[in-house]
Amino acid sequence: MKLQAYCKSCQEAFVIKSKVGTRPELEDEIGAYFNNQCTHCLKNNEYHVNNVFASPNDSVKLFGYIFGGLVMIIGTTALIWMNGFITLGGVVIGGLIIYHTSGKAPTSIVRAFNSYKIKRGKRK
Repeated sequence: MKLQAYCKSCQEAFVIKSKVGTRPELEDEIGAYFNNQCTHCLKNNEYHVNNVFASPNDSVKLFGYIFGGLVMIIGTTALIWMNGFITLGGVVIGGLIIYHTSGKAPTSIVRAFNSYKIKRGKRK
């Protein structure tokens, strides 16, 4: 999951470098209000954690596709001289890895992050 926010000056999205999974964890890490410099226009603005949104990370999907493809290739070619069920097992397991990588699990985490909002209070 990649955390981003839109710049208040140029309206371009920039990345927030954090590995948290929920908005309250993000608030604990960087505070309810934080300053950040846009990577496009280099303006420094103040943001609230509710301005941050999550998007799926494409590198995780790419890793899953490559790993699933390798399992399929190894399961079908390297183990071809063994019994036929191992070859079929490699195809099935590789296909399941690819399916679950591109499935709903990454998008449900992103949806949960984006749907939960922090109550805006006074600045400290």
